[in-house]
Amino acid sequence: MKNKTEIVNIFTRKTLGLTLVLSAAALAFAQEKAGVSGTIVNKKNQPVPYASVTFSNKTNKVLSDAVLTDEKGQYKLQLMPGDYDITVEAIDYKKNVVSKKIAAAGNIGALSIEAEPTSTADGKTNEIQGVVITAAATKPYKVELDKKTYDPSQDIVSKGGSLQDVLTNVPSVSVDTDGTVSMRGSTNVKFLINGKPSALLGIDDGANALQSIPADQIERIEVITNPSSKFEASGTSGILNIILKKSKKVGFNGSVVGSLGYFPRTSLNTNLSWRKNNWTWFVNGGGGYTENKTKNNSETTYHNIIFPEILANKQPNDVLEHQLQNSTSKTYNKNYNVSAGFVYDLSDKTSINLTGLVRTFEGDGDELLETYESFHRFFKDPSNPSGTAGTWQLLNPYGQRDSKSVFNNLAFQGDLGIDHKFDDNGQNLSVSLSLQRNRSNNNANILETNDLLPDVQDITRRHSVSKTIIGKADYELPLGEKSKLEAGYRLDVNDNTYDNFVSSTSNNPYIPNYNNNTDYREIFNAFYLQFKSKIGEKFAYQVGLRDELSNVKINYINQNPNDPVIDKTKNYNNLFPSVFLSYDISKN
Repeated sequence: MKNKTEIVNIFTRKTLGLTLVLSAAALAFAQEKAGVSGTIVNKKNQPVPYASVTFSNKTNKVLSDAVLTDEKGQYKLQLMPGDYDITVEAIDYKKNVVSKKIAAAGNIGALSIEAEPTSTADGKTNEIQGVVITAAATKPYKVELDKKTYDPSQDIVSKGGSLQDVLTNVPSVSVDTDGTVSMRGSTNVKFLINGKPSALLGIDDGANALQSIPADQIERIEVITNPSSKFEASGTSGILNIILKKSKKVGFNGSVVGSLGYFPRTSLNTNLSWRKNNWTWFVNGGGGYTENKTKNNSETTYHNIIFPEILANKQPNDVLEHQLQNSTSKTYNKNYNVSAGFVYDLSDKTSINLTGLVRTFEGDGDELLETYESFHRFFKDPSNPSGTAGTWQLLNPYGQRDSKSVFNNLAFQGDLGIDHKFDDNGQNLSVSLSLQRNRSNNNANILETNDLLPDVQDITRRHSVSKTIIGKADYELPLGEKSKLEAGYRLDVNDNTYDNFVSSTSNNPYIPNYNNNTDYREIFNAFYLQFKSKIGEKFAYQVGLRDELSNVKINYINQNPNDPVIDKTKNYNNLFPSVFLSYDISKN
């Protein structure tokens, strides 16, 4: 078990000298938010409804927040303790800025704002030509015809976190304590990176893969609960398309975000880009370390014990009197990722891009469960084992279950793409090629010992390799101001290998000793065509058709001679129509 000094050393190596940055982040996150409320009134002490109240933290802008007052001029929000500049703005009123120190939860009282000399707030009526209101977007969620888009850059909670942290705040998406993602009550969710499957998300290590993608590298998340013809018809509960950042700002740009938690939980992520003339270069990288420890104790004592009736030819169950269980567990996870690439503008309308990435994560877990029991067991008379004579004896056995697990995952991916704009009206062609490889190892060892039973050991080994080639071509053609035609083609070549081994010394018939190897290969061709348009200002529709041709080959070999070898090839050709209808009931 690592001591505190070892944990500090691990963190020091990961942060690469950015101790001051992470210390500031740790100080910010270590504090609890306080519930703050108040009221906005005018000079006549009348409430001002729908006023904008902005709390700007003087030392850390990330901790700033804003809120609108309700119809009674009241507001509530959660803030970190600190010194704030409070800016109050409302139509027909002068802007007012005051400074306050937020030390604890509570009501900070009423803040007064003064009406403009020519406003209607003082009871006079004045005619104006128009009002333009400019404000920062308060909702990072946008609803479109066939998808919903979430912008994590406006989510302060996920700063310094991972993709898993971001998904906990995305509407229509649920993430449980184990990191399992579900949509509409189903965990059968399809993940895409930049519109296609990615080695970033692993094979069967979904929760750990989500933690290995930093939130600061995500531009937006597209939530697609009813996929259109543009996406594969995989029969999932929905699609989450993760769009990663690719900066095109002129000059050199970069950001470094770090976090430090108690368990410990540390992360450090960097986004760098450089643009000059027709070249844009970018490098994104980061890593994280998490460690969790748990300890549980339970004790049960049974009173007024009643012994069962002894029947001939039957052994009665043991009668439990006392049970004490102590469990301790410790897990750790490490993840690192780096991606680099460039975008080169061949002309004002054509660009080529190349990206390479490497992602790895690993971890282990150790859990020990100790059980102390006291129970009565009936021992029959050896001279008449089928009779009812015998005695009850008190036994005090000790048992333990020691579980150890180790996993690691390594992924590579290379992407090449060409984008061409035919005109400035939205007629575009995008062609891309992606090569991916993912390797995963999961090992588990469980040893159970008991004073009254023979030792039982279960060993599980799982090794998997996935190789993928994805080719895509997408074309968009606007037809007037309200319509658009889209067409495309996609090729997927997937080659997956799974090696499984399970061994158990128990007599449980549901855990036999077996060792199997599975090779799964799929060649997938898809064509799609879809049309979207609007009728008037409120009604919109989209219709599409997708044709999928699949060639699937599976080879399964089990070393158990009683299990037959499976070697089959299947071909499929399916059509998938789609229709989307939307009606905007009210702009308000």
